[in-house]
Amino acid sequence: MTSLRAQTKNKKILLSLALLAIVALPIWAFLKIHNNLMIIRKLQIGKKLPELELQSLEGKQVRISELLGSGSLILMFTDTRCERCKKELAVLKELNKMSDNKLKVLVITKNSADETRRFMKEHGLTFKFFSGKEAAFRDKLGIKYVPALIIVDEDGFVKHVLK
Repeated sequence: MTSLRAQTKNKKILLSLALLAIVALPIWAFLKIHNNLMIIRKLQIGKKLPELELQSLEGKQVRISELLGSGSLILMFTDTRCERCKKELAVLKELNKMSDNKLKVLVITKNSADETRRFMKEHGLTFKFFSGKEAAFRDKLGIKYVPALIIVDEDGFVKHVLK
């Protein structure tokens, strides 16, 4: 009799988990898609990138508009502890090598300048890195997660958003 009750209880638990999965999966998928769309909604491909002010690793304030004008610009938002970010930076490094260092890449990290310098040295990265500890510009662009990559043309218009 006890075995029958245990089996019935196990079936109820499995049925409950299955129902939870059926309800939770579409909600999770919607939220995941919604978060990705938030980036596109705020940036709007084909529209001008909002003016941003970044802090260089040396502490100097730099405006994005000062860096435009000589070809496309790749903005990569990253965290030095993010494994996926490290892989994407390695790919950008190789692409830059293949293009004779002609890629214009700005990397905005969530880390301190010291952490970022160590990371650059460890991975042999020569891109321009900026400290993005303040989240104001990430909020302005709608970037909630890293890595995020934005490609902007020489006039500051958003061409691609990769998340």
